[in-house]
Amino acid sequence: GNSAGRIDAVAFVESIPFSETRGYVKNVLAYDAYYRYFMGDKPTLMSATEWGRRY
Repeated sequence: GNSAGRIDAVAFVESIPFSETRGYVKNVLAYDAYYRYFMGDKPTLMSATEWGRRY
């Protein structure tokens, strides 16, 4: 459903109704952090702006 800007990013991901899609989103975020770490960058899941945004 439409969350109308009431939930944070974590709740948004957890609210994805299809388990395959939800798992895919989690994997993309995790592997992006792993890649950044192995490339010598700071591993982050999302920017500060993304963490503070409501979805």
